[in-house]
Amino acid sequence: MRMARQPIHRAVGVFAAAAMLIACDSPTGAGSEFAEVRFLTGPADVTAGSTITPAIQVELLGADGSRVSDATVEVTVRIGANPGGGRLSGTTQVTSVGGIASFSDLSIDKSASGYTLWASLGELRDTSAAFAITPGPPDHLAFVAQPVADTARTTLAAFVIEVQDQLGNRIEGAADMVTVALGDNPGAILFHASGSGAVNRVLQYVDPLTPEVLPAISVSPQSEIAGMTRDATTGNLLAVDVGTELLQIDPLTGAVSTIGNHGVLPLRGLAWEQGGAGRLLASQPHVNELYELNPTTAVATLLGSLDIANDSVLGINGLATDPTDGTVYAIVRLRDNLDRKKRDLVTIDLNALSATRVGTLSEDGVASLAFYPNGTLYAATGDGAPNPESLWRVDKTDASMTLIVPMGDGDDGEAIACVPAHLGGTLSVAASDGVALFADLMIDAPADGYTLIATASGLTAAVSLPFSIIRP
Repeated sequence: MRMARQPIHRAVGVFAAAAMLIACDSPTGAGSEFAEVRFLTGPADVTAGSTITPAIQVELLGADGSRVSDATVEVTVRIGANPGGGRLSGTTQVTSVGGIASFSDLSIDKSASGYTLWASLGELRDTSAAFAITPGPPDHLAFVAQPVADTARTTLAAFVIEVQDQLGNRIEGAADMVTVALGDNPGAILFHASGSGAVNRVLQYVDPLTPEVLPAISVSPQSEIAGMTRDATTGNLLAVDVGTELLQIDPLTGAVSTIGNHGVLPLRGLAWEQGGAGRLLASQPHVNELYELNPTTAVATLLGSLDIANDSVLGINGLATDPTDGTVYAIVRLRDNLDRKKRDLVTIDLNALSATRVGTLSEDGVASLAFYPNGTLYAATGDGAPNPESLWRVDKTDASMTLIVPMGDGDDGEAIACVPAHLGGTLSVAASDGVALFADLMIDAPADGYTLIATASGLTAAVSLPFSIIRP
């Protein structure tokens, strides 16, 4: 059998095309074949993100070991060993000039020791000596292990905060003092002022969501605490006693100091006009007068008498401001209810000094009010009530009440106040090699959406991801 012949001119064309492909894939210059690429100036140690200097140079050598000085070809550089997971930035492919390819703007973003670079031309390759990328100056803090959901009043799972440079590299050797605090704080617990007779005064820590009455904190005043509210500026409680003193109470220790004598006997309701801002309001339980108290001097200024349509206000017991809309609520005695233990829930227009009735409270002897951050209204019954020293949830639309938990011993327990959740434990830790470990923190109130803020002198603060604290 005879094979068919291919035309001679077609075969010549095929060989010519193959020769062109080989020529394109084989790096040559001025008719000389390259035998080697070699780092003439290798990479030096440098700070993360900074240009590697001096410029990296790659030399092109021929078969005789001499530089191919007339070569103008594309040389590529890329990361070889990459212990830090860094990214090589800059112009990584350049055209050689005089047989040398110069790379003048390369940088790597992640710190580590033992990096190498590869230089390549076709199948030719050279590996540089090892070099290090060091961190830049301290710039910010970062949560590298985030706080996670946990149970109220138990130790949170440990988490880590790092001191980092601008590119997120940990600063080894950094020993900055790192401090954490609550950022978003949706939780709260109620304080209840209780006692036995004229001694053994205590603040009870009450969680209405559990519900649970926690161990009490002893306080020093011997007179009965009649009204309380939180001072958002200081974090302390402001209180009035059954005398004429305005007090300041540390909610963590129970330490009490006297701010001054307001001279109005007696005062019972105490609330900020705008939930921690505006005027500090106070009221009398036996008349219809409202006062403004100076929180630093205790000086009392009469605002006027509270009126209500088609009735008369005989006394104002508790005051509280709804944090969700700024409405001021009060417990009042009306002429319609001459029984001094029967009381009504009203809202107050401070501009007109007028009250609007919500309804008659379903429990007798209600003595004080306090709001949770979510707008839930709570009330406490006073001593002498059918259910003394008990905590109740109050419906803001009709004044109906739901029992939450008995709190005290039935003697001199008049006032409640809401305080934000507290972050306890070791709040400041020295960073060792740029790492601060927080292992004993706890939060005392259940809620969703907490965040933590980490700060250190001269560094940008870090904010954690949101997390939840659940009921015990």
